[in-house]
Amino acid sequence: MTPSSTPRHLHRAHPPRAARTRRLGAGLAVLLALGTLPALAPASGAEPGPPPADATDLALVPRPAEVALQEGPGFVVAPTTRVVAAGDAAPVGEYLADLLRPSTGFEVPVDGAGSGDGAVELVVTPEPGLDETESERYALAVTDDGVRLESPTAAGLFRGVQTLRQLLPAQIEAGTVQAETWSLPAVEIADEPRFAYRSSMLDTARRFYPVEDVKRYIDQMALYKLNTLHLHLTDDQGWRIVVDDLPALTEIGGQTQSGWAPGTNTGDPWFYSKADYAEIVDYAASRYIEVVPEIDGPGHTLAAQAAIGSLNCDGQPKAPYYGFDVGNPMVCATPENAANVRVYLEKVIASVAAQNPGRYLHLGGDEVPDPPAGWYEAYTATANEIATAHGKTIVGWHQWAQGSTLPAGSLMQYWGVASRNRPTIGTANESVDVREVRTALAAGARLVVSPADRAYTDMKYDASTPYGLQWAAIVNLRRAYDWDPLTELSSTDGSVHLATEEQVAGVEASLWADRAYRGSSSLPTSHDQFIPPAVYTDHMTFPRMPAIAEVAWSPAGRDYDEFVQRLVPHGERWTELGYGWYRAPDVAWEPVEPVEPELVHHWAFDEGTGTGARDAVTGDEAAVDGARWVPAPQGGGLALDGVDDGVRLDADPVEGSWTLAVWVKRTDPRRSSVLVSDATAGVRTAVKLEQYRDTGRVGLTRLGVADDVSGYATPLDEWVHLALTADGATTRVYADGVEVGQVPATATLGIDQLGRLWDAPGWPGATDAAAMEVDDLRVYTGALDAQAVADLYSEVSPEEGPHVEVEAQVRCLAGRAAVAVRALNTDDTTLDVVLATPWGTRTVAAVAPGASAYQTFSTRSVSVPASTATVTARVAGALDGPPTVVDVDLAATACG
Repeated sequence: MTPSSTPRHLHRAHPPRAARTRRLGAGLAVLLALGTLPALAPASGAEPGPPPADATDLALVPRPAEVALQEGPGFVVAPTTRVVAAGDAAPVGEYLADLLRPSTGFEVPVDGAGSGDGAVELVVTPEPGLDETESERYALAVTDDGVRLESPTAAGLFRGVQTLRQLLPAQIEAGTVQAETWSLPAVEIADEPRFAYRSSMLDTARRFYPVEDVKRYIDQMALYKLNTLHLHLTDDQGWRIVVDDLPALTEIGGQTQSGWAPGTNTGDPWFYSKADYAEIVDYAASRYIEVVPEIDGPGHTLAAQAAIGSLNCDGQPKAPYYGFDVGNPMVCATPENAANVRVYLEKVIASVAAQNPGRYLHLGGDEVPDPPAGWYEAYTATANEIATAHGKTIVGWHQWAQGSTLPAGSLMQYWGVASRNRPTIGTANESVDVREVRTALAAGARLVVSPADRAYTDMKYDASTPYGLQWAAIVNLRRAYDWDPLTELSSTDGSVHLATEEQVAGVEASLWADRAYRGSSSLPTSHDQFIPPAVYTDHMTFPRMPAIAEVAWSPAGRDYDEFVQRLVPHGERWTELGYGWYRAPDVAWEPVEPVEPELVHHWAFDEGTGTGARDAVTGDEAAVDGARWVPAPQGGGLALDGVDDGVRLDADPVEGSWTLAVWVKRTDPRRSSVLVSDATAGVRTAVKLEQYRDTGRVGLTRLGVADDVSGYATPLDEWVHLALTADGATTRVYADGVEVGQVPATATLGIDQLGRLWDAPGWPGATDAAAMEVDDLRVYTGALDAQAVADLYSEVSPEEGPHVEVEAQVRCLAGRAAVAVRALNTDDTTLDVVLATPWGTRTVAAVAPGASAYQTFSTRSVSVPASTATVTARVAGALDGPPTVVDVDLAATACG
């Protein structure tokens, strides 16, 4: 198998969408007929009402302002389809063509001129005097003859392309050619955002994200029409951006992150070179996303204080910090140290401003506990002055407004816990957060709304979420969606409002990395708990980022249940994109389509020698690496040492429902051991013989996402026929044909390796190797039912010998010990029976059904030690037939 970032998937045909029509409003009709863009009704005065049914049918997220399905079959992207895009539209046209080519296999040329049937036409129609939201509006019309998408700006055109993308089957996201009909429904859409500032944040300071992971996150944002990437670049735990005149910031701050002390990073430094940062900014710009860098201060600055001693009152650098606490000491902002703070801020802000062409600079300002009088004000005044001199609009956490007077046009980011603050609004005891927001608004600032109990995507979905925290709230999907920025800034009864719609610049989904590791309810004890950053990002933001993106884009009057109807089909799209998304249990996600079980792999392991094991179904040979050939229930098997032995099965993963069946004998317990696994990108799953953390029980792991466990442990040193069946919702565990447990989850079955993890990023040096013997490994597409599992067990079990009942005991006869052994033939055929003890053996031929073979063996001793009597029975005359062997323990006995 060749590792790839593109997952391999099963595909299913999409039924044709029923054509329907809806009367157009006058504005939309004119818009689509004349190619102009009238202003849509503002959302602030809208009464909540039912969303357009057509938007629900089309599963578009965020929900557009106006949607109307039309009569006709719509347009089919075909081998002759071309994109027409000239001038400012050309880069968007190339982006669209690049999106279409891999999965369709079509050339999709981009022409700078022309139109006509069979084309996707992208047009920028400039209009003077538009505000920020109006500049992102677009109109999309799909007819039987082609597609026309227009906007006053290239950015608006790009947002419209995301809508067009979502109208296509989910397989458009695949990286290889798919057997699909690329149908677009006949539809007319007019759309624009509610808020201009639609942001998502990455905390690269506490957990460093490589450049490719940041770019991947940018693409995830783009799909849902977010337009601002807030990069939290500095904190106590690290410093991630180069400052030429202060190289120690990255020399020291680039060595640490939460949970990782100086010297523990053996790879590339944890900071962005100038070239790295420029790559991020340019890539974001290609998706019409603006980067907002954050240089946090005057608190959350221990990385800077460890690099620059003059930021501390004693002039000495602090020790590099790699812990998990907040509220650490701020920089020394005394009047005597003001010059040192100014030099630091001038050099940092000048360098960051030069590397960032965007309008904004985020200066932080949160969680500074009890600063000495005047310190906070002095720091913020200096930072405001310098940032403004470099032409930057200031963004800060809402506490920033408590410092010096804010420059005009500043943005303050409200991150308080709204469920705690709202009850105090309008009372005599308003919370500190509420008073700080009032101060910011009074200074003329506008707000970016990201309440921690709604929009912090590092909060757990529920108590079982393996990552993140819950100090603000448990934030399930409903809580992430079912809120409005103006309501969060109003009293509980709605009678007092802190802000108007015009005072709200936008919304942000903030992904902190305080606890970006498995088992986050406690501090980590091993680096093995830390997962690749993209795994954390996928799990925590999907499905919540699309929910918050809709809060930022769509008109007021949204409905959660209707949103879920549109969101559910996106799960298939995320899977095609290779996202490790979370199947939130409060959502009825589309079930995996049932598959008639079919045997697709069968390794019998009967070779007995050599370094290859043949798959009887495919004919391919798996590579046996270090394992020994041993006797096994089906003739031959393999023994693995639990260190690094394994078998490279090199088989494609099985998605949806599946069955895995194997004879296995666990020979030595391990803290965590793998039965089969696939650690490659897009799969990253393992069936565990012994689930993580010494459970000893069979489980299912999605690497870096969840370690689910059953209630069943295979016995030590005893063969058992183990079968797991996954039906799309539950994985059932069977032992010797009988259900013995369940895993409350399913995942793609990865079958790249037997007995170990291999090439698993994020698990340096750990193979989770199993100490076991295995035989007769079978894989099916589809979940076998209970009867089929029982039948399989009967089929693969060693042939049974005849039935006998055995009794054996030590007796005292005339002061001497004697051993009496009796074997009753309970079978329906005549048997040959051998009775054996340490004091003799007797063979009894032709024992009839219902008759017994009996013998008393004299020991000639007064006492005998503990021993064993063995009875072997075969069908009479069948020397090669399967025997029944019964051992009976004999107790130590003293006579006289």
